[in-house]
This record gives sequence, C-alpha cells and structure tokens, in this order.
Amino acid sequence: MIPSLRVRLGQDDRARRAVRGSIASASGRIVAAISSFISIPILLGYLGLEAYGLWVTAAALVTWVALGNLGIPASLVNKLAVVRPGDHDRRNAVFVTAWWLSAALMLLSVVLLAALEGLAIWSRLFDASTPDLAEAARTFVWVMWLGVALTMPLGTTLAVLRADQQVDKAAAVTALGSLVRLLLLALVVQMDGGFTWLVVAGAFGPLLPMAIASVRVMGRYVSWPNPRRFARGLVLGIVTTGVGFMGVTVARLAATSVDILIVAALFGPADVTTYSVPFALLLLYSGVATAVLEGLWPAYAQAASVGDLRWVQRANRSVTFGLLAAGVVFAVGLTAVGGTFIRLWAGPEAAPPASLLAVFGVVAIVQAIEIPHNRVLMATGHVRRSTTYGLIAAAVNVPLSVFLGSLLGLTGVAAGTLVAYLLVLGFIVRDARRAMTPSTGSFDTTEPAQSEDDVDNGD
Repeated sequence: MIPSLRVRLGQDDRARRAVRGSIASASGRIVAAISSFISIPILLGYLGLEAYGLWVTAAALVTWVALGNLGIPASLVNKLAVVRPGDHDRRNAVFVTAWWLSAALMLLSVVLLAALEGLAIWSRLFDASTPDLAEAARTFVWVMWLGVALTMPLGTTLAVLRADQQVDKAAAVTALGSLVRLLLLALVVQMDGGFTWLVVAGAFGPLLPMAIASVRVMGRYVSWPNPRRFARGLVLGIVTTGVGFMGVTVARLAATSVDILIVAALFGPADVTTYSVPFALLLLYSGVATAVLEGLWPAYAQAASVGDLRWVQRANRSVTFGLLAAGVVFAVGLTAVGGTFIRLWAGPEAAPPASLLAVFGVVAIVQAIEIPHNRVLMATGHVRRSTTYGLIAAAVNVPLSVFLGSLLGLTGVAAGTLVAYLLVLGFIVRDARRAMTPSTGSFDTTEPAQSEDDVDNGD
C-alpha cells in the first residue's frame, strides 16, 4: 500500500502538494495545541478559577470581531488563485486592494471598540464578583480586541501563501506564533507581571511571527501595499466574495465561542472554566481535522475547476474515513479517561461531569463527517449552501443550548450544539456528494472557492 501511495504521489503533483500541505497544517495545529495545553494550567494556576473563566469568556466574545474583516483574507485566496500565471500586475493589484481594505476595517473596529467603551457595557456583560475582576475583564477585552484587529491586514499576507499552496509556510508561522505566546505567558507569570501584561502577551505574542512573515511575503511574492496600486474596480468583487464567507464564519464562531458565552451568562465565570477545559480537547480534534483539509482545499478547487471531480471524490472518501476513525478513537478516549486526564492536567477544580465528556465525544464523530463534506462544498464554489446550513445550525444552537442548559446544566449547553450539528449534517453530505458527481457537480466560479481563516479562540 505504501509503495503504491508513493507511486501515485510521484505521478500526481496535485496530490503531492495537497498531502504536503495537509501534513504541514496538521503539524502546525498540533504544535499550537500543545502550546495551548501547556498554557492552560499556567493561566489557571496564576489567575484562579473565576479570573480564568473571565479570560476565556472575553476571548470568546472578542473572536466575533473577526467578522469585521468581511472575509477578505478568504476572498483574497480565491481571487489570487484564478489570476493567470505571469500576470503580476493583476496579482499585485488584487493583494494591495485587499490589504488596504483590511487596514481600513481594522481602524473601523478600533473606533467601534472606543464607542463601546463609552457605553460602559463591559461591567454589565461580565458577572465579576469583585471590582478588581471587573476591571480585569475590561482589560482582557480591550487588549484582545486590538490583537484581533491587527490580524486583519496581517492575515492578507498569510492568505498569499495559502493561495500559492504554500500551506506549510503559513502553518509554520501559526505554530511559531503559538510558541512565542506560550513563552511570553510563562515569562509574565514567572515575573508576576499581573493581568495587563499577561493579556498583552496572550494577544500580541502570535502577531510577532505574522508581522515578520508579512515583511518577507511583501516584495517576494507580492508587492508592498503602495496606495497607487489600489484598484477601486476590484473592491466590489473582493468584498462580495468575502461576505459570502461570513455565514460560514458565523457558524464556526457559533460552534466555538457561543457555548462559552452561554455558560458565562447562565452559570458564571467559574463554570466557564469547567466547560472550556474539556472543550479545548474537542477543539484540538476539530482543529487538526480542519488543518488537514486546509492542505486539500486548493487541490479540491483546482481539480473541480478543470472538471476532475472523481479525484475530489477519491480524496474526500479517504479523508472522511481517516477522520471518522480518529473521531471514534478520540470519543472513546475522552469518555473513558478524559476526566482523569483533566484532573491531572488542569487540576481537580476544572474536572467536568462525565456526561459532558460523552456529548463532546459524539460531537467529534459528527464533525468527522461534517468538516470534510463542508470543505468540498466550499472548495467547489457552493459557499452559499454551506453558509445557509451554517446559519441554520447557529440559529438553532443558541436558543436550544440556552433552553437545555437551563434544564441539564453544562451538559445541556453541549447537547444543544450537538443537535444543531445533526440537524444540518444530512443536507451537507447530500449536497457535497452532488457537487462531486460528474453528471451533476460543477465548479461555480461566481462564488468563493476558499474556506474561512482560523481564528484563535484563546485558551
């Protein structure tokens, strides 16, 4: 089997680049996950149960600021992917226009933050037990918000690497950012630097490698963002394509951050810790699964654009089988030994109920099917369908998680998310199979063919 695989990879440049990108993305995500795992007990021990819960709640809230980039990095990947080889003027114009749009949106998000500060809403949003913790929550939001805002223009340069199928380099930047963040967090804790410097390290540490990568990308792969290259005629197309991904982004954020906010509202910051620590394990699995697909989506899009849908079928079948097997192993392990592992890793105060771990295990199995098929829809240009299903799932998830959470506690919140996934799963699989069928599938060039960028959801 291995020699046969090597022969196929040697003969199929598309597959070889896809496998290389998938391995690099998954490796980068694993490095980031390990860094996160190490940082969780460090933060929990330094901040305490309630303050750490506020940290996680603030991070979950601020991830929604990512919607402010209007999906422009994802749109940029799509636009660069269809530029004719050698057309450097067009390529540079697309990048410069996207960069300046992102920079403008960054400034707009900062203005919005200042306006919200004037309304003094943070003390009402966070149910802190002391004035010091309320002030800490305000600091968390301010610094984390600014960090997410800065990723808007910086993310465009990583999009260039992804468009060129240099996913390994983009993954290396992400992994290095996680390590820098971990080192800075440990340094602040060791020096007892306090809340403010801790959140500065957490929010801005990952940006340092991104800034260095941006300098290297600009001038080597694309031009520097000279305002003279800004093309007003490209603005509508870039924004329209990017907005097509906002529904997908909303659905992803609903799956990764809304539950945290619901737990904070229903039960308070201390229970956020109990929920978020095992949730971090689930995000590890789904994050690695998504990273594997990140190396495949450019290959899917390229194969679909030339009508090679059978290649997409074969690749998706192999990936789904592998993720499903990994999901079952993860679910069994999480249910059987997850509680013991969390007590040893993060401390007994973070230990979740066994029923919560069981629900998270089932969610992982469902994601093993949902993630690859959803990626096929996006890569073949059927983003509106993916967006529709994502918005339906988000609309169901929020009220159902609140209702079940009020009845069943933390397990009910997770169960609401599971039901929302199951509600749309069959439709996603059906439409993905149609998109991969030569007689009915097609590559829709009017829609974006790229997935949304990852947003760091904090620890």
